[in-house]
Amino acid sequence: MENRLSRKALKLLCSPLSLSAIAVLLVNDHLLRRFWPSWITGKLGDFAWLLFFPFALAWGWALVLPRRERLVRGLAFGMTGGVFALAKTVPVCHAFVVRAAEWVLRQPVVWVRDPSDLVALVSLAVAWLLWEKLPDVKIPIASRRNIPIQWERLALAAAALLTVANSAGPPAIGIEHLAYREGSLYGLGRYVGSHGYISHDGGFTWTRLKTKYDTGETAYSEDGQTWINVAELCPACARTEVDLTAHILDVNGTVQYRYASGKPIERSEDGGITWQKVFTRQSSPADKTYYERTYPNYKFYPGPLDAVADPQTGNVIFAMGAEGVLVRTPDDTWTWVEVELARRAEIRRGEGLWLILQGELLLAAGFGLLVIMTLLARWRRGLVRKSFLTLYWILWGMNVVLMPELRTSYPAVLDMLLMSAGCIYLLIHIGIELAMTIPKQATIREGSQVVLTGLAVVAVFLIPYILWVLAVIPWYGLAAGLGVALGVTILVTSNQ
Repeated sequence: MENRLSRKALKLLCSPLSLSAIAVLLVNDHLLRRFWPSWITGKLGDFAWLLFFPFALAWGWALVLPRRERLVRGLAFGMTGGVFALAKTVPVCHAFVVRAAEWVLRQPVVWVRDPSDLVALVSLAVAWLLWEKLPDVKIPIASRRNIPIQWERLALAAAALLTVANSAGPPAIGIEHLAYREGSLYGLGRYVGSHGYISHDGGFTWTRLKTKYDTGETAYSEDGQTWINVAELCPACARTEVDLTAHILDVNGTVQYRYASGKPIERSEDGGITWQKVFTRQSSPADKTYYERTYPNYKFYPGPLDAVADPQTGNVIFAMGAEGVLVRTPDDTWTWVEVELARRAEIRRGEGLWLILQGELLLAAGFGLLVIMTLLARWRRGLVRKSFLTLYWILWGMNVVLMPELRTSYPAVLDMLLMSAGCIYLLIHIGIELAMTIPKQATIREGSQVVLTGLAVVAVFLIPYILWVLAVIPWYGLAAGLGVALGVTILVTSNQ
């Protein structure tokens, strides 16, 4: 049974001010800070987190120390404020907190050491005043009639999940910037704090560098002693967006390479007077979907994104982002090279097919179920039923049109959850209707034909999307249109 102290912490965590702070953190760190980064969005998340997290931590300590309010309060507020202040000011503490978070989360964490963030401790003072203002929680105040238990659990889950999600940085996937320095090749990512890599053999093998980032600046080291600031190594790495314009790599004044994101690589041997295509990246129109679903929150750009020449080996290396790197040797051999998780996927051969078509699979299931419901209208009529079917058809059609915009990040998760729930509901509803229809108005054979028609619609709807992934159909809109046309044709012919 929960004690009074833990009830007090939950009551404060479920207060309007704490819930508002949770909502602000969600919107700021997962929308505003990603698309409109600024000084304000950088500080707003800290203000919100410090306002509600001490209450969640106090709840955990109260379970261990149920009768020691002063100690629980001191531990909750002291740990929250102490860790925050030390990590924002002391380099050793900052590095320890970041490494600990990366060990727990098993993914890169980008938490900038910025002493100016200490201004957010005002929120911790406000939280302290709220704790002091609320008296010892008695049974009538803390009764479950005041705060429904489901809201308490949701508040605790939100506090924990947002704390974790707020710590995790952008995915450290692949190489998007290249540099040559003192006989070594360096490959860097797009984001501040991204992993860096070094190669000593012309780009065929890559080793991850040690990374440290303080006050928004990143430095890399191979041995942990000699550090190179990212601004010195790669000035272009300060940009968080990829430069999609065409670039020219001058190898020796005569030989040059011209490249741009998603475009063929061209070579000139007369100083740029004439150009010849020397490499074309074989791609699928579904590449972007695959990489962005494989690495959430990663915005995919096809390579080449950067290039550098290695004077020691004569190799020319192209940064291909999530696909690794592409190495051209002096004998004109082109080789795809993996860099940790970044590698070239054979999407044109069907790799990742079902990952890419997750949303389309749910659309196909919904299409088949709606076809079955529509065909059952022969025996099951009524205004309410027609209204229900019409609404479902409209929602399904909207998903078909909007699916490309709902492929990644939070919209994808939410949309697939809603579509899954809709399919489950339709499946249950169809089972009930078949049980009510077959004994009275239709035969088992007629019911089976209706179900088989729905399954046929699912199959023909998916075929054009599969051909789109395999690059047989070049445009997503064409695949969607063909899938709908084939399904509607089966529905119309079966209903006659």
